Amino acid sequence: MSAARKSAAETAWIAETAQSLGFDLCGVAAASEFPELEKMQDWLARGYAGEMKYLHDPRRADLQATMSGVKSVIVCAINYNSPQPYSTEVAQGASSGDVAERGWISRYAWGSDYHEVLWKKLNALVAKMRERFAEPFEARASADTGPVQERVLAKHAGLGWIGKNTLLLNQSMGSWLFLGTILTDLELTPTVANKDFLPPDLCGTCTRCIEACPTDALVEPYVMDARRCIAYLTIELRGPIPEEFRRPMGNHVFGCDICQDVCPWNRKSPRTIQERVVFES
Repeated sequence: MSAARKSAAETAWIAETAQSLGFDLCGVAAASEFPELEKMQDWLARGYAGEMKYLHDPRRADLQATMSGVKSVIVCAINYNSPQPYSTEVAQGASSGDVAERGWISRYAWGSDYHEVLWKKLNALVAKMRERFAEPFEARASADTGPVQERVLAKHAGLGWIGKNTLLLNQSMGSWLFLGTILTDLELTPTVANKDFLPPDLCGTCTRCIEACPTDALVEPYVMDARRCIAYLTIELRGPIPEEFRRPMGNHVFGCDICQDVCPWNRKSPRTIQERVVFES
């Protein structure tokens, strides 16, 4: 078997092993330059990061600064679309008197800490890889905690496209996805061999996410002013919520799902098979 075919076979094995460990999606990207990261400085200069100082970490724009010698990035995803109603459905029921008004907590926070769920599975995958590969290698797993741009890496690993709501969208899974990464010095064959064959942007002319945001956080397609985002206001912001946003926020007390709830690609999003893992009490 040629070296190229062997490397491709190893990438396929990693994806299969990730699925056996409970991941719904897995892809590999070469640790190269990513055009999307070039826009980060302009976004930061506009002040859109608010008080999230960690987003100014220069390592977020350079994988080599995060891990010296990195050659490949493995990106894994878990679907967390539980069977309960969306926030928009609950709001409609409340307005019609069908259900009592209640505070809303974002879907991702309904169960076990997703960082721990991802971390355990990512490390299990690294352990399987160490059994598989004879040569020593470095690997660094990150469960939405390291200085990496998970959504950009996921796009280049072939997991989907970045939508107008700035989230990763997968044609089959929608956007209800927890993302985790493994940086490694193994030279693996990318899932998408040519950037021209990356998953296409299928948002089309749809602007439902932009129109539905009650605080106008999506200032233009693919650009979010985090300072106006309900998730930022209820989780990241340490001071009082500005008065201009208090009424538009409605009953949201921790996070927000509106831009995902109205997305047409989430209409057919499958229910998670991780119910007992991600959503255990």
